[in-house]
Amino acid sequence: MGMVTDPGCIRDHNEDSIAVVRPGGNYPLQKGALAIVADGMGGHQAGEYASRLAVDAISQCYYGDTKRLPPEDLAHSLQEANGKIFREAATDSTLHGMGTTATALALRQGKAYFAHVGDSRLYRMREGVIELLTEDHTLLMALLKSGSLTEEQAKYFPDRHVITRALGSHPEVEVMSPEKGIELEIDDRFLLCSDGLHDLVGSEDIREALLGRTAQAACELLVELAKNRGGHDNISVIIVRIGEPAKQDRPAPVTRTDEVGNG
Repeated sequence: MGMVTDPGCIRDHNEDSIAVVRPGGNYPLQKGALAIVADGMGGHQAGEYASRLAVDAISQCYYGDTKRLPPEDLAHSLQEANGKIFREAATDSTLHGMGTTATALALRQGKAYFAHVGDSRLYRMREGVIELLTEDHTLLMALLKSGSLTEEQAKYFPDRHVITRALGSHPEVEVMSPEKGIELEIDDRFLLCSDGLHDLVGSEDIREALLGRTAQAACELLVELAKNRGGHDNISVIIVRIGEPAKQDRPAPVTRTDEVGNG
């Protein structure tokens, strides 16, 4: 497992929050491991607070609810985080308009489950083939899907970063969460990232970075690539490699952004 979050080259603060939680202690073993990337919006204080609130709320809800079955429990955790962010924004004028993307991956009992809102992303690499598992909830993607915009026009679309779905923007949110889990295979690599990475680093770059490197080395390389290409936004990435089952079940503590550093 590897993880890095960095403010990038332009901004003086980091509105991204990331976390990896492994089962053990207060985290039930049957719930498996959890990885989350959240990219906040709404200004320095509000965006940073929204993303951290999302990461904490998702983790607490996911591990605190042992009755729901996957994937409903993961989607429910994002919905609960949405409500919490929305309510806090409504009661504090300094947080008005805050929101965040959230992409969460749960690895449990030989399967991967994910839940997603916004334009952070989840990729999987299997046997050297990279695949995007999430769909960006943006105006650009909506126009492409409706046929109102061509792929060529999309390259120059001025509002490509307008998000159509985020945690905290409305009382309710629709969460992307496939009903079937993904059967895990040894050496699968899962990569979660904020748009500060995928805006500047394409899927082929990601594939090449994952080949022949440890997860942490690949994270560091990808962040440096994004920074070398401008680094106009905060950059966050988590990479999880699937090893032998015994290694995956070994208890370990929670790891959060403040233990990783901002580069």
